[in-house]
Amino acid sequence: MTGNSLTDLLLENLKELDDDQLKEFKWKLSHTKYKELKPLSRGQVKHLDRTDLADTMISSYMEVGALEVTLEILKNMTLNDLAGRLKEDLQKCNHIFNLSCFSYKF
Repeated sequence: MTGNSLTDLLLENLKELDDDQLKEFKWKLSHTKYKELKPLSRGQVKHLDRTDLADTMISSYMEVGALEVTLEILKNMTLNDLAGRLKEDLQKCNHIFNLSCFSYKF
């Protein structure tokens, strides 16, 4: 984890995706329900770059929720190395910042 915040962590992970993976990520994001919230619409995310996508996810799901959704989608895409690194980083954040707000079971 090189960033200083949860927002940085989200953006770092989105930057790891190549263009085809990002396209698939956006498609899955538009079909993934997070808790009681509706998925983001395909039109809402289709043309966003990585930075704007991170901002949209955070405004919709808050930082923790955006990271939890990202982890689920990465696992669903079988990007296991990236998902594993994100999970480790989330565990570190949880330990360092005592983030009891994570609903994801580590």
